[in-house]
Amino acid sequence: MTIKHMIYTKDNGDTSSRKVIVVSSPRKNYLMYDVSALSEEALSIFTEALNKAEDYRNNCIADFELVTGIKQANLWRSFKPEGIEWVVQNEEIQTIK
Repeated sequence: MTIKHMIYTKDNGDTSSRKVIVVSSPRKNYLMYDVSALSEEALSIFTEALNKAEDYRNNCIADFELVTGIKQANLWRSFKPEGIEWVVQNEEIQTIK
């Protein structure tokens, strides 16, 4: 993931400068895993992997909230793509691994 900078313009014309981590690009369709062709064994292994990944993520977020006192839910925002003007500031772009 990459931290990006943007200027956001609301429908009413108000603008704000934001620093964001893009979690999902805008899309109009569902994004899904199609597991139709998986055997029961493969499906079981896949769902177990997804559950482990979710548990790990939840534990990491809980640790973040405990250490910082900041709730993840308070960081979520939704931006309309047409209101975004990306700002290039190479010195502040950070790649998260």
